[in-house]
Amino acid sequence: MKKLLFSIILFSGISFSIANAQVRLVRTTATATGSYTYNAAGDKISYLTNLAASDQSICGNVPYRVQLNTFTLNIKSTSIGRITIGGVSTGNGTRTLANITTSEGVVAGYTTSSTISSACGFIIINDISIPQNLNGTDITITLSGNVNMSEIILTSIETLPLKFLSFTAKPVGLGKAVNLNWKTSNEVNTKEFVVERRTDATAFSAIATVKSKNEDGIQNYVFVDQTATQGINYYRLKQIDKDGASVYIEIANAEIKGNLTLSVFPNPATEKLNVQHEPTTKSATIKIFSIDGKSLAETQVKKGSTTTDLSISALRKGQYVLVYNDGLSQNAIKFIKE
Repeated sequence: MKKLLFSIILFSGISFSIANAQVRLVRTTATATGSYTYNAAGDKISYLTNLAASDQSICGNVPYRVQLNTFTLNIKSTSIGRITIGGVSTGNGTRTLANITTSEGVVAGYTTSSTISSACGFIIINDISIPQNLNGTDITITLSGNVNMSEIILTSIETLPLKFLSFTAKPVGLGKAVNLNWKTSNEVNTKEFVVERRTDATAFSAIATVKSKNEDGIQNYVFVDQTATQGINYYRLKQIDKDGASVYIEIANAEIKGNLTLSVFPNPATEKLNVQHEPTTKSATIKIFSIDGKSLAETQVKKGSTTTDLSISALRKGQYVLVYNDGLSQNAIKFIKE
């Protein structure tokens, strides 16, 4: 039996080309019975039973969803290095990959590092090595429970070896910003990452470009979206190589509720700390205390401001308490100096 190598991560994107980038499979009808999802190259998703389906938007990027836990991919157009499954669990449980089979039998050797839960999530089968077969390759995937599936993304072997280890989105700054963090390894010939955002009412559009470090080892990236909107914001990354080739990698989301009164980021921090607070109507102060209550620093806040940058380079590594006082009320938050 030919040996296939598998590991699982969560990624997603929307791109379509036949041999060297990604193939996206999505539903084009809300009809459940006897329906299949094709693209122009003949790739398809086969649903093994009659399913519940609707025109509900899932994960902010496709108009139709289908409820399932098992399906078969028949792929003709490309070799396969990664399979991305996007969706939301049908209950409160967490969904993982349960089983993968091909015509050669059960696939072994993969690991799982991501899940689908009640929020939009993506299970990614990464580091696959399945060569192109013009007659079609059948891959049956079973999940640990039912999901409302949104899309399947196939990434060809040729677009790798860069690996995305994680991608997170976290609200910060009184509901006015989202802190994006991603981690990669094995960067070769990478040029930059394009950060794209959308909401349930808008399409994805670029909001920033972050230069790639293009170095060996594990690389960490941070971008703060200062223009996030109320509700759920969806973010995806587009990796662009120096030769111009590109591939969409992953989607993360963050819900902005706008009900915070004091926020700091990054946290942990090393040199600088950004403090988000309510607009000051008169003079206010920000004080930093050690964990045992000793006052270490004090900064005057400008009238009318909502953001104050602090230098913490003089602080030793450890945990501290930041206190914001505008004369009428006082709020405190902990942060860590690395």
